[in-house]
Amino acid sequence: MSRVRITASRNVNGSPNSPARRRTNSASVHNPDGLIMVLSFTTATQSALRGILGETLFDRKSDLLELPPLDHSDSVSFLRELVASWSSVPDDAPFPFSDKAVDAVVAELEERQGGGLTPRTLIKAFDTILREAELDIEDGDIEVIDPDYALKALPTDLG
Repeated sequence: MSRVRITASRNVNGSPNSPARRRTNSASVHNPDGLIMVLSFTTATQSALRGILGETLFDRKSDLLELPPLDHSDSVSFLRELVASWSSVPDDAPFPFSDKAVDAVVAELEERQGGGLTPRTLIKAFDTILREAELDIEDGDIEVIDPDYALKALPTDLG
């Protein structure tokens, strides 16, 4: 069985080369020959990816997968499935959002961006809306996030 030891090169608490520090910062990885790393980046050019990863990792890459932006239907499905996966009652997804709220927010985001959306954009937008609605739901001011509430809570800049 192969073992790889990974140690930290710098530490604020004492010498990075002390035996105690090496034990604290080390990890064992079994079967490194079968190790697969999946890294996700949003970048428009491969040259940018080379700069992010550095030569050593970039030269060892195999396939680059490009994921196209999500269309309206895929964006709505993504949100429903994401909410269901975190819900205590998955069959009620996209609760606390209404179906119309999800549709309206996706349409607004598409209009702002001129087309397809990334999962990151969707998650940031709906997270912001949900955080805004959380206390209103808890206080009983609203029971569900409708399109009007969602669009008012949608930030103008998701950057």
